[in-house]
Amino acid sequence: MNNAGCVRQARVDGVHVLRIEGEVRYTIAPIVERFLDRLFARAAVGGVLIDLTDATFLDSTMLGVVARIAGRMRALHNAKPTIVCRPGDILTLLRSMGFDQVFDVVSAAPDSARGALPVVAAADGASPEARELARTVLDAHRSLAEMNPENEAAFHDVVEMMERELADD
Repeated sequence: MNNAGCVRQARVDGVHVLRIEGEVRYTIAPIVERFLDRLFARAAVGGVLIDLTDATFLDSTMLGVVARIAGRMRALHNAKPTIVCRPGDILTLLRSMGFDQVFDVVSAAPDSARGALPVVAAADGASPEARELARTVLDAHRSLAEMNPENEAAFHDVVEMMERELADD
């Protein structure tokens, strides 16, 4: 596991597995978003499993990127993606934000999903352009806010401030 954080992906048994490892922060969110845009544009996404068993930290932007996957799956197939997460701080955070309402949350991934996966994005990779990063952060926080009324209240000011900043550019 890489504590600096990375996101890996592969298609396993017809399901797209997205494994998030280590400390994953907003700086790689645009890369992950671009990957997800390409993945969902192909419309061949039958299922998505997000494996967080090796994650040690996800900031709010990366949580928002994950939340957006639920909206995409709902729009495409009227289906819930699956999150694999062991009991602990991350699972507590996911539940407190309502992820268990839009994802099926389980504690173990199928053995077929546990192999080595290629890296999609890593914290030591290239930095995204500032405007793309700002847009990704805004979209991620909007997604978190839309999950439930508590999140809307928590992220309202952040979303408004970022909208103003992007409008000023």
